Amino acid sequence: MRIKNRVLAIVAIAMLACNAATGQVVDEVTFNGVMPDPNGIGDTQNYTITNSGAVESLLFSGSITEIDTATFGSEITFDYNGSGLNGTGIQLTTAAGFTDTIFFQSFVTLDGNINTGDNWTFNFLENFDDGGDGLVDAIVDITFQYRDSAPVEEITDLGDFVLNEGFYDRAGGGGPEDHPYTQVDFQVTEDGIYSVESNWDDGTGTGTSFDGFLYLFDEPFDGVDDTGNIALDDDGSNGLANSTIESVFLEQGVTYTALLTTFGGQAGNTNLQGDLLVGSLTGGSAFIVAVPEPGAGLLLLSITGLGMIRRRPA
Repeated sequence: MRIKNRVLAIVAIAMLACNAATGQVVDEVTFNGVMPDPNGIGDTQNYTITNSGAVESLLFSGSITEIDTATFGSEITFDYNGSGLNGTGIQLTTAAGFTDTIFFQSFVTLDGNINTGDNWTFNFLENFDDGGDGLVDAIVDITFQYRDSAPVEEITDLGDFVLNEGFYDRAGGGGPEDHPYTQVDFQVTEDGIYSVESNWDDGTGTGTSFDGFLYLFDEPFDGVDDTGNIALDDDGSNGLANSTIESVFLEQGVTYTALLTTFGGQAGNTNLQGDLLVGSLTGGSAFIVAVPEPGAGLLLLSITGLGMIRRRPA
C-alpha cells in the first residue's frame, strides 16, 4: 500500500473541515489521541454543547494511526447520542488495512435541535482485536461539526460496466474461478477524501439485482490476488445490491483501479453489471483514464468527457 504524504493529507483535512458542507457550523469539538478499546468496551468521550440551534448533519473528519499490528483494518467505530436525537454506530473507514496513518471524512444526517448545555456522548471501540494481544491497535484524532444543513455531495457518474473481463477466485467467497469481474481505471482532479459506489443489476433491464463486491486499488489488479486493495465494501447503506466505500483519501495524478465483482459465485455469468460513482464533498471530481498495454508505447490518455457530474443531496 502506498504511504501517503502526511503533510499534504493534513492540509487536505483542514480544508475539509472548513469547506466540506453547506450551511453554518453550530458547534464543534475535536478529540485527539482517542484509544478505542480492543475488547469492545470502548473509550467514552463526552462533550457539552456551547451553542444552540437546528442541526441537520453531524460532519466528522480526522485520522487513524496504527500503533500495534500491521493487520489492523476497517474496524474502528463510534457510537453517538445526545440532545434527544437517536444515536447510531458509524464505521470510520472502509480501508482494508494499513501500517501508517489513514484519513477519513463523512457525515450523518440528523433531525432535531441542540440547546446550550446539552451533553453528547461518543463511544469509540474496535470491533475486534487484530493483534489478539489485548492491546489498543490504533489512535484516533477526530473533529465533529454540528451543522445547520446537510452537505451536498458532488457525484461523478463514470458509467455502467459489464462484469465480462474474466473470472477469478475471490478471497473469502464462493469457489474457484467463479467470480466475474471488470476493472475501471480513474483519476481524481484534486487531493481529498472521496466515496466510491456501485449499484448492481443482472443486465436484463428488469431491475433484478445481485450481491456485488467493490474493491479499490492504487495499482492494477492482476486478475488473481485482491488482497492488495486500499479499500473495499460488500453491502453498502442501500443493501445487498449496493457497495459503497464511504471515505478514502485519493491523490491527484495517481491512477486508481476500481474492481467490480460479485460476493457469491456466478460461474459463467457475464451479463452482470454495475455502475461506478465517485463522490466528493469538496468539489473534486473523477475521470476515466485509458492505460495502454505494456510495451504499447502510448501516453496515458485522459478521457474527461466520460464522467458526468451531478449533485447528490444528503
